[in-house]
Amino acid sequence: MAMAGLSLFSGCNGQKGLKTETYENRTVVSLDHGRRDSLEIKIELESVTGGVKDSIMEKINCSIIRTAFGKDYDSTDVVKASEAFKKDKADEYKEINSELLKEFKDQENSIPLSGYDYVTGYFYGNHGDIYSYDVNHSVFEGGAHGSSSDYALNFNIKTGNPVTEEIMFVHDFKNELSSLLSSHLREAMKDQDAYDALFVKDIEPNGNFLVSEDGITYIYGQYEIGPYYLGIIKVTVPWNELQDVIKGGIADQE
Repeated sequence: MAMAGLSLFSGCNGQKGLKTETYENRTVVSLDHGRRDSLEIKIELESVTGGVKDSIMEKINCSIIRTAFGKDYDSTDVVKASEAFKKDKADEYKEINSELLKEFKDQENSIPLSGYDYVTGYFYGNHGDIYSYDVNHSVFEGGAHGSSSDYALNFNIKTGNPVTEEIMFVHDFKNELSSLLSSHLREAMKDQDAYDALFVKDIEPNGNFLVSEDGITYIYGQYEIGPYYLGIIKVTVPWNELQDVIKGGIADQE
């Protein structure tokens, strides 16, 4: 049995002329009648609804959907893609746990087979014509704890095309940007103990970055540069320190 929450587009958010709306849905899928085991699927995705040409809107929304749900979900329609994702996750949950269910079905105190799958995505900020979007995917499938990941998307709002490191930075940017990121790592941590616990303190650009009025923010996932309990780490370098590594004209686009 599946219990679905309200499915809707809430509000008209917008980001400097870009019209957006957010689709929200929560569904609880029961594993079997009479048991408490269930999978909670929650989706919150902001998508573009106007302010740009239709062709650009479709490019951006397709990239958002593929990043949020995976490359198999090749669509520009957030609602249809979300429904397909929910069905696939529900089917996968029941299939994976079917054998365990048979083993524990008659046991009153059996291991719970519950979990969750949350997908959220929102526009993060912009710098001139470059707009950033942040997708978070949090999953719990049993065990000691769940996992969470953040993936950044960057678009040129005039074309809908992705903006990668190769487009953003000069050819030999990595050494200089690595030094800048490392110099701002301590301030990104909540305290000295958290900083001392890091596996790596000389960090490098990993392609996973966001832009905003403050600067460029790089995202480092769980276990990437530190232990699990430190979570996802975001390090920001201000624009005024990036002049030597940003391609000419990129930082000044308005």
